[in-house]
Amino acid sequence: MESKLIYIALTLFAGMIVTFQGPINGALGKVLKPELATFWSFLSGTIIIAIYLVVKKETIPTIEEILKIPRLYLIGGVIGVLYVFLITLLIPKLGSANTIFLIILSQMLTALIIDHFGLIGVEVKSINIYKIIGFLFMFLGVFLINKK
Repeated sequence: MESKLIYIALTLFAGMIVTFQGPINGALGKVLKPELATFWSFLSGTIIIAIYLVVKKETIPTIEEILKIPRLYLIGGVIGVLYVFLITLLIPKLGSANTIFLIILSQMLTALIIDHFGLIGVEVKSINIYKIIGFLFMFLGVFLINKK
């Protein structure tokens, strides 16, 4: 059985770098505008992934292949643009910690719902008392961090 340690490490790394993304985009949004900062974020990311795909010699799917994909699976980029735009707009107004904690809180609630109902094809993992208590502790943590 394959060790999950590398995946756990990569997940922690992803959490760290996405935490830097918000303040960086927020600062760029102050210099430009949130819309332009969002555009730059996605343009620079598109250039980087394009270079990676060329170097890897990845085959690009045809329009016919893309049209066969369930539409829901194709809105990730739209959600990403909305997320980056909102982060860029909100971090200068709420601060990095407040914004990130509220996002994590809303992500946990949404993830619990997605898991409980098996939405978007994920394995059903029912909400139980331990998950509810864990979520309430997170909520309490957000409240305490925002206390003056």
